[in-house]
Amino acid sequence: MLDELVDKQVSLLPQLPEHRRAAAADYLAELALLAAAYRYYADRWIGREELERRGHVAIARLDELRAAQQHQREFTDLD
Repeated sequence: MLDELVDKQVSLLPQLPEHRRAAAADYLAELALLAAAYRYYADRWIGREELERRGHVAIARLDELRAAQQHQREFTDLD
């Protein structure tokens, strides 16, 4: 499911304004990594604990990206 979401959204990246493209690509990259973790778990290459760890890392990274984007918007609004 995450793979399908990423695949559909990647095709939209060129349509975004250049200043938003990098942030969107970063979000999609994190989702792709999380999708890979779920596949590895399904294939029993990693255990539940590792899947949870990777999930927490992905959520933390998405939060960081969101906060950076919000900060950038606030900075731009000041100009």
